[in-house]
Amino acid sequence: MNPSRRTANVSVVIDEPPGSTVSDRPRPSPQNFYAFVPFACAQYGAPFCVKINVEEQAEYIRVEEKSKKPRSQRPRDVLPVHTSRQAVTAEEQESDETERRSDVVTVVLTAVQDAAGNLLELVFDRSRIPNLLIKVIGISARFQPQLYKLTVKWTPLSLTAMYQFSKIISQLTEICLDGSPLAGRNYNMLLEPPSRLYYLSLMGCKLDDEDCVLFAELLTPPRAAASSLHVLLLANNKIGNEGAHALAQTLRTNRSLHYLNLAGNRITDSGAISILRTLMEFPLTKEESRAKSLRHIQFLKQRADVYAHFMKELTKEDKSVFDIRMTKRIKPLRGQRTSPEYSAFDTLAQRANVMTDKLIGTFSDPFTSDKTVVHGEQLYCVGNMALCGLNLSYNDLRFPSITCLWDVLKQQHGLVTTRSEPGLLRVRVEGNNLPVSCCEALQCIDELLEHAVARISRLVLPGIGKGTRGVTTKSKLTANSRLGMSHKPPTV
Repeated sequence: MNPSRRTANVSVVIDEPPGSTVSDRPRPSPQNFYAFVPFACAQYGAPFCVKINVEEQAEYIRVEEKSKKPRSQRPRDVLPVHTSRQAVTAEEQESDETERRSDVVTVVLTAVQDAAGNLLELVFDRSRIPNLLIKVIGISARFQPQLYKLTVKWTPLSLTAMYQFSKIISQLTEICLDGSPLAGRNYNMLLEPPSRLYYLSLMGCKLDDEDCVLFAELLTPPRAAASSLHVLLLANNKIGNEGAHALAQTLRTNRSLHYLNLAGNRITDSGAISILRTLMEFPLTKEESRAKSLRHIQFLKQRADVYAHFMKELTKEDKSVFDIRMTKRIKPLRGQRTSPEYSAFDTLAQRANVMTDKLIGTFSDPFTSDKTVVHGEQLYCVGNMALCGLNLSYNDLRFPSITCLWDVLKQQHGLVTTRSEPGLLRVRVEGNNLPVSCCEALQCIDELLEHAVARISRLVLPGIGKGTRGVTTKSKLTANSRLGMSHKPPTV
C-alpha cells in the first residue's frame, strides 16, 4: 500500500519582473515539470489555467518501528505532517482580470513527489483534462524517470485523451481510473504492449461482461500483461456470471495475478464457484496438456539457440580451444581427460550454460510436474496458489459459494506453500444474502485463513510466531475475519 500523503496550506508563487510577458520568460527545461507544464501550455495558447498542487509523499514506517516510539512522539493523523507547495501558473499572474473571468477554466493537477523532489505520481480529481495538457505532460514525462503512477478519479475520459495518455503508459506501473469511464470502453490499450502495469484499478467505470471478457483475454498467457499485472480492481461495476467465467478460465493458467476485487457486481453462485474451483484441484483438458508440451518445446528450442549464440561468442574470444598444437602432452589417467583442448572447451561450455540460465532462467509453467498430480489416468493441476486476495462482497452469493470456499481452503491447507504462491490469505464476502446455516462454515473459514496467514508469516518473518504456539494472534498479524468486515483489501 502506498504511503499516505498529507498537505498543508502553504503556497509558493513564481516571481516575475513587473510587465513581463510569456515571451520574456526564460524557457524552462522539460526536466522541470512544475515550470515547464504551465510555460508550454501558455506557448500553445491554451484557453485554460493550470494549477499544480505539489505534495510530498510520506516516508514508509514499518508497524514494528511505529509501535516502539513513545505515544507522545507519534504523529497525529489530524495534523499535517508533510507540507505541500502550490505552484500557480504564469497565466494567473499576468492579469487579475483574466483570473476572474468566468469563461477561463482552471485545471487542477496534483503532483506527488518524494523527499528528493522526484516526481512520482500525477493525480486528477474531479477536474476536466484538456487534450493539450495531456500532450504537454507527455513531453515532460519522458524526463521523469521516477514517475510510476497515474490517478484519474471521477473524470470522464475521451478516446483522444486516453490515446494521449497511452504514450506514457510504457513508463507507468500503476493506473487508477476509479469513477472515470472511458468513451468507447477501449480499455485494451491499458494492457497491450508496451504497457507493463503492475496495478490497475477500474472501480465504478460501468464495466460489463463484455469488458471483463476482454480483460480475461489480455491476462491469459502468453500475453504480456499476464506476467506483469498483479492487482486488478473491478469493484462497483456491472459484471455478471459471464465475466466471472471468463476470469476463471484465465486463472487456470495465470500465476501473476495476486489480488482480484469483484465487489459490488452482479455475480451469483455460478460465477463465484467457477472462480473458486480454479484455486483447487481441477482436471487438465487435452488442449491444456498439448499447449503445455508446446510451451516446453519452445522453451527448449529458445534455450538451445541462446546457448549456441553464447558458445559462438565465447569461442571467438578464446581461440585456444581449437588450437591442437601442444608443446607437451600428458598421458591421461583412466576415465580422466586432461587435454587442454577438452578442459578449455568444458570451461567455455559451463560459462555458456551459466549465461544462458541467467538470461532465460528455468522452465516455468502452471502445469509442471511439481504442480500436477495424477489420479487414475487423468492429470490434475493442484490449483492456482498465486491468488492470495479475493473480494466477492456485495454480490448475490449464497450457501454453495461458501461451501466451495471452505473446500478450497481445506485443500490449500494441506499443500506446501511458498512466498510467491501462498494460497488464499484474504477473502471478503460481506454484503451477500447468506443464510444463517453459513455461520459454522464461516467460522471454519476464518480459522483456516488465520492458519494460512500464520504459516506464510513464518516464511517471511521466521521469528514472528514464537511464543504463540505456532498460531499468530489477530492482534499481532491481522487475520481476515469470517465476513472480512474489519479489513481493507491488501495492495500486493
